[in-house]
Amino acid sequence: LSMNPEDFLERLVKMHDSTDVILEGYDLVTNINEGHGIAIAGIIRLRNALMDSIEWITQNLLEGDEEEEL
Repeated sequence: LSMNPEDFLERLVKMHDSTDVILEGYDLVTNINEGHGIAIAGIIRLRNALMDSIEWITQNLLEGDEEEEL
């Protein structure tokens, strides 16, 4: 609750990047069953939501702070 926007953004970026590791692991699997397919789809949606959040924070919070400092 006491995290500043920059630290929160850094945390979201790390979570976004960690989805790469999971998806790369699935790329190495030759047999993907229905359950794995659902998991992959969920991770891709999570990844997109993280990216949208990162962009929103960057546009609305961090740039607003820069304007206030001027």
